[in-house]
Amino acid sequence: MYLFSTLEKYDMALYTFLAPLFAPTFFPQFEPAIQLALTYGISGLILFIRPVGVWFWTRMLPYRCVSFDLKRCFVGVYFLTLLFSLLPGFETGGYLSIAGFICLRLGWTFFSAGVKAISQLYFLEDKSSKAGIRGESLRQSLAMAGMFLASFSGIFFSWRVCFFIGGAVSLVLYTLIHNHLTPGDFHSPERFPPKKTPFLAIVRKSFAPLLHTTLTTGIGYITYTLAFVVMNGLLVMSYPDQAGFFMSVNTGLLVLDMILMLALGRILQHRSPTAVMVQAVAGLLFTVGAGFIFLTLENMPLFFILRILIVFWGVAYSCVLGVHQKDYLKNFQNPYLLQGLGGTLGSGLFGKVLPSLCFWIYGKIESFFLMGFLVSAIICFILLQVQNQRDPSPLKS
Repeated sequence: MYLFSTLEKYDMALYTFLAPLFAPTFFPQFEPAIQLALTYGISGLILFIRPVGVWFWTRMLPYRCVSFDLKRCFVGVYFLTLLFSLLPGFETGGYLSIAGFICLRLGWTFFSAGVKAISQLYFLEDKSSKAGIRGESLRQSLAMAGMFLASFSGIFFSWRVCFFIGGAVSLVLYTLIHNHLTPGDFHSPERFPPKKTPFLAIVRKSFAPLLHTTLTTGIGYITYTLAFVVMNGLLVMSYPDQAGFFMSVNTGLLVLDMILMLALGRILQHRSPTAVMVQAVAGLLFTVGAGFIFLTLENMPLFFILRILIVFWGVAYSCVLGVHQKDYLKNFQNPYLLQGLGGTLGSGLFGKVLPSLCFWIYGKIESFFLMGFLVSAIICFILLQVQNQRDPSPLKS
């Protein structure tokens, strides 16, 4: 199960880290900032497909073994990642290349939604809070290893080669799953609503846990978005001659992330997950709210200090997030669907839409202050919503 995070993060990191490199291939007629906004904006436009993927793959879990769906998801991820490496650019294919770009990302999102929705809670089932935090920190650390490999490969290889490598890695992991995941991993149908229950009926009855999962997931993606996507992307865009150096710095931050994840996982295993989350969000709010007031692209020391602090708060938060969500969702029907949909909405809104919005703001007014104000307002809103959230009674069949 650990390998799922490595692959998913590797491919996602390729798209986010290397966007400044392949955006001109598909949008050469626009300015650099608008190229990035369009590239990340495409992920925002296809947000609707991830909930569809989550619904499709988690709906049959009570009636099929887990390994069956995981195998099918990995075949789709492998094939589409490989195809993306072969996609022609705008100068060759014109608007058909953009259409192919959108279709391939849409298809990859559909299959990866199944991998993420099934594997995350399945990994934490039957684990205590202490064992869960240790295991989650290891899983997150291996996820960062996937991001490290993506950033590292981006230094030495073209973006097409990197995505081709992603397809090959997917094939290897699929082979491991095929050989080592055996049939029989079924789930009790009592934990799931009746098979014919309409999708909107489940969402309506489960609105409170769905909102909670969306918001708590969103904070984790905000830290990732700011440190590794927005701030790194703006540096590469503003100083293209030093792109290799900035990609190396990004790789160093990923190594720091992996080390902190393993260390804090040991330290925080005896702490309350919810208390750790609140403290980490408060630290993130202070860092962004105060730091972005004085931030400029020329102030490199402050730039890198803020990135390190954001990474630290994000690691502390991520170590306990999975255990918190598992404990919160255990009394609700179909926790896989709720976690999958909530995680999808959180990652989409804050991991895909937010970078595009930040690049658009900077491209229009070249201000970190307004960007920091926007992100701080979002963090405050999420923090208030989570603190006011009450655990509603479990859903009835």
